Amino acid sequence: NRLAAVAGLSYYRDARTVRLLAEKLADDFMIDDAILPIAQKYPDVYAPELISVYRSMSDAGKRRGLIGHIASLRTPVSSNFITSVVQDASDTNRAEALRELIKYYPAEIGTARALVNDASLGDTALSILLKNGTSNDIPSFLAAFSDRARSSAAKILACQAVMRWGDDALKARIIGAAITSPDNTLVGGALLCVKGYTNASLYPSLSRIVRIGETSGIRLLSAEVLSDYDTPETWPLLITSLKEEYSEVRTPLALDVFVSAITLGITSIFDKISASASRSEFNARKERINAALRRKTGENLSGYRAWREWAVLRGMTVDGANMLQMLWSADPELRGKALAAAIRFLGYADRDAFVRSLQKKPNDETEMRTALAAALEKRGVLTDEK
Repeated sequence: NRLAAVAGLSYYRDARTVRLLAEKLADDFMIDDAILPIAQKYPDVYAPELISVYRSMSDAGKRRGLIGHIASLRTPVSSNFITSVVQDASDTNRAEALRELIKYYPAEIGTARALVNDASLGDTALSILLKNGTSNDIPSFLAAFSDRARSSAAKILACQAVMRWGDDALKARIIGAAITSPDNTLVGGALLCVKGYTNASLYPSLSRIVRIGETSGIRLLSAEVLSDYDTPETWPLLITSLKEEYSEVRTPLALDVFVSAITLGITSIFDKISASASRSEFNARKERINAALRRKTGENLSGYRAWREWAVLRGMTVDGANMLQMLWSADPELRGKALAAAIRFLGYADRDAFVRSLQKKPNDETEMRTALAAALEKRGVLTDEK
């Protein structure tokens, strides 16, 4: 019945009716969708009344919702009012007003550019420039990235801007600085920004994070980035990441992103960061890494233990374990597998062929394994992990 009443009142534009509908637009979410088209049909009538309602309301949440409605009227009165909210340091809806201003009045993008260094609105301004700006805005992002006082969110936005507009050298420099930062929030955001981009200069840092990153989430993110590198050198690192376990503990990354989601209005990268903190995405990321290993190796394996054994028996080092250690495993089955694998790895057709290559025939299995270990070390199986 209230919807029917709104439809009936849409024919009236007297002061009393306009005020009633303006108040309901701000206060009644059950019928506001029906009222907004009326206000937008008669913007010059409704803009002053909605502004009056905004100024008379004390509920910050309802005031915030009204910002977008006023901006959507696209009149000079509404534009001037939204701008005044942006400029009012005492108004708690400045960030929302700035976003709505650029959304409905894109020619006002200069307002966002002028606020990139504002203590309260700087991050919001950067998020707007990332979406609506041009490559000419890169200096603003680089300045924010270099400013120690700026938030993790601002620096993640800078990484995203560089990936969008920067050349290869700039990408490598900024992303390289981000992923070597002590700020896990920035590291995680940068890793999400760089997915799908490969650069040899980033490889050492990415491999270091896979091994010694502070959280399982960060280590797994880095491994997924490494899965884009088309080299067998990544295989042991990808295998290492499959042992990671999800942690329920909220990390600084998740907490910082939660705040950013409120203050920035969420850009695509913050959606991804928020999703990456979930158990389902964590497990999905492990599955994608496992699938990448299958594509790269042609092996139909699954899980850390199976992949680790496969790699070690082919001369790789995974988590500090290699074929030399497997030769001396307490598990006789593994010792047998390692012995056969070592003979193949060294290029011999079978056990007898290897024995014939030795100056002295081994007296027992221990001497056999010792001879194999010496040959493997000489071949270079024993390599240091960095």
